[in-house]
Amino acid sequence: SQVLTLGYDELSTSLRRKLPRDHLLVTSHYDASHWGSNRFDFAISASLWTHLSLSEIERCLVGVKGGMRKGGRFYASFFECPDAEACKAPVHTSSGLRKSDRTSGLRKSDRTTYPDRDPFHHRSMSIRNTAEKHGIRMRYIGRWGANFYRSLPNAPRIQRPDIMLEFVF
Repeated sequence: SQVLTLGYDELSTSLRRKLPRDHLLVTSHYDASHWGSNRFDFAISASLWTHLSLSEIERCLVGVKGGMRKGGRFYASFFECPDAEACKAPVHTSSGLRKSDRTSGLRKSDRTTYPDRDPFHHRSMSIRNTAEKHGIRMRYIGRWGANFYRSLPNAPRIQRPDIMLEFVF
């Protein structure tokens, strides 16, 4: 809640008029029905699932489902591990862009993800099975955002999740 408030305070006055503070909610249950059922056509979760276990991802899907209209779409990004065997151990990769380096411009960043702690990696099939258990269809989109991130003048300060998924309710 404090981080949300700090971020909100950084918005310009005109943006705050468009997005009243009471339209933002911090919840550990991901309960989109807070605003009413069948209310949203579209939702996105960028870089959240990299910090969630599979059981938390399930809670997120169920919570978001409560606020989505039939046919609504929810997009979520995550770190994907290559296969079932690799998912059992930490996965070290050298991909994505990190912050700008004064002398050489953008540089690659190393990252290690884990099966049992933050930052998490998951198999897309595990997420698909979890979604289908709740009547939610999943479509694998794949890599996302590379051109967008390269176009930023100061490059991202966070590690970009590699994979985007689409869920249809």
